[in-house]
Amino acid sequence: MNNKYKELLSDTRIFALSNFASKILLFLLVPFYTYKLSSSEFGIVELVIALSNIIIPLASFGIYEAVFRYSFDSNFSSDDILCSFYQVFFLSCLIIGIGSSFFIAQYGRLLPLLFFFLSVSTLLHTAYSLFIKARGSTKLFAIDSVLYSVALVVMNILLLAIFNLGIIGYLSSILIANLISISFLMCFGKAPKFRISLRINSKLPKMLSYSIPLIFNSIAWMIISYSDRFMVNFFLSASAVGLYSVASKIPSLLTTIFNIFNQAWSISAIKQFETNTMSKSFYASVFSSYNLLIIFSANSLLWIIKSFMKIYVSPEYYIAHVYVPILLLGGCFLGVVNFFGSILASGKDSKNVMLSSLFGSLMNISLNFILIPKFGIMGAVFATAISYFAIAIYRFFVSRSIIRFDIKIYEMFFSYLLVSFQAILLSLQKDSIITFLLITIILVLINFKEIRKIGLLILTKKSL
Repeated sequence: MNNKYKELLSDTRIFALSNFASKILLFLLVPFYTYKLSSSEFGIVELVIALSNIIIPLASFGIYEAVFRYSFDSNFSSDDILCSFYQVFFLSCLIIGIGSSFFIAQYGRLLPLLFFFLSVSTLLHTAYSLFIKARGSTKLFAIDSVLYSVALVVMNILLLAIFNLGIIGYLSSILIANLISISFLMCFGKAPKFRISLRINSKLPKMLSYSIPLIFNSIAWMIISYSDRFMVNFFLSASAVGLYSVASKIPSLLTTIFNIFNQAWSISAIKQFETNTMSKSFYASVFSSYNLLIIFSANSLLWIIKSFMKIYVSPEYYIAHVYVPILLLGGCFLGVVNFFGSILASGKDSKNVMLSSLFGSLMNISLNFILIPKFGIMGAVFATAISYFAIAIYRFFVSRSIIRFDIKIYEMFFSYLLVSFQAILLSLQKDSIITFLLITIILVLINFKEIRKIGLLILTKKSL
């Protein structure tokens, strides 16, 4: 098997082990949250986390994105990268501190202080983990992911179940998990300790020229991911935000599967660009297999979602099951977005990464304003799915300037059309076993050649 495939599969396996272990732990926490937090409290927590995720790229100029990308560049040393990061990091702390102070009058000192340390620790943890990952320590990166999740579970049980600290306990759990992971990476990941110079590092301007457009990319994604929550809260209620948030946890299973692959794919795409070994056949083969994973993962989850929700959440939240199918569909489009996003990142085309995300975020806000007042939570669900679809189309076309590989357009179009039809039927509660079985059979027939090719590849590998 070609070394490109071996390396991609090896990284995928490592990320699969860490992601499944960590995400399953976090996924299992959702029922716990639905019993320990009211839908209103859960909605407030989601809004606080959303604010933190918005302020981090703004305050840090998205420097962690440059830390990851330039760690593959042979012209940038570890000292250059980390020194540049620290120079930005301390300025980020000041900006986050100023931002947090505006909430003191309304919420007192405790919540703004917690918000500050949560945001700062998340920034530091993100940069360290991306640096370790880019430098080839994928196993250590995987261990850290599991460690973070275990720490989060333990602290949640301790602070929510035993001490009943509610919102403060939930946020404190994330902070403590961040601090544990940061300590682990500094001790065992050989992440360089704090070293800062008052003189601007010569590599910093180039890193910022790459990362600053990605600030708007991050903000755009935060808008897409969280604007619906704020607008549902504005037009409806915090309780509605809680229902929407729980519904969005189910598609996280799907995006977890896709993110496992995309973590490995982002490394492969960048390495091939840096070494000038890009192969059209390799890209075509990888995308075709990945596309099958997207389609049949969504199809499988749509079969079981109604029954699963009955045992997964408390009765108060079961009504959220009607929102899950369209969010799953949006997750499919997001998987395509991330694939082509890795190609753009490999070519350092942060401009089009930014423009595509801004385009999607503007569409998302517009659709939320139009659809939420008329259709409630379902309006926000459709706004998210349509926005992801729009970004996927944009990135597909602009990525062709970096590498143009063959894509089976007709098979792809009809496959997504069928999965979309399946999701809409389920949301409208017009689903039936016969209809779903027919859709699944047609999907297999449309993609039979690719399924057969993958099957033969697996059998050949086993026989060797």
